[in-house]
Amino acid sequence: MNNIETDFLIAISTLSIALVALSGIVGAFRTVKTPYSAQEIEGLKLILEPSFAAIFLSLIPFPISFTFDGNPHWTWSSLLLTLILLFLMILNIFRVNSLEEKGQQAREVWGLKYFLFPFTIIVIALTSLLSFQQNSIAGYSCGLIWLVMVATIQFAVFIKRFYIDSKK
Repeated sequence: MNNIETDFLIAISTLSIALVALSGIVGAFRTVKTPYSAQEIEGLKLILEPSFAAIFLSLIPFPISFTFDGNPHWTWSSLLLTLILLFLMILNIFRVNSLEEKGQQAREVWGLKYFLFPFTIIVIALTSLLSFQQNSIAGYSCGLIWLVMVATIQFAVFIKRFYIDSKK
């Protein structure tokens, strides 16, 4: 791995750790004395799960690279395959959740959850497949950025929700 790839992976893991830490701080200073609602728990999960996935996926290239003696073809090929499998699992989770929640989902969330997220995952998976042949980090980096982006957007929603609740 070269220095640019290393710096990128460390930056992603640092951002993800910061999101997890900030979520914990916001939760600790929660002013509402009622237990977390189901919506708040899902919101926290949507911050923590992609953040921990991004941490794991940004650190795993180092031991994989050592395993393959720094060979970029084997390193990025195996990592892209891992990323594609992760995104296929996420798509399956979206599909299963949509079957379980049929008719209960708000219209505003439906487009985001069942169109935008899966569409983005498919685009990243295709980018990863194209990167697969070129021994490139491009597809892998798109996937990591997507994970951090999802967690960041949800964190902003989480902060807004607590701000609104504190005004009540």
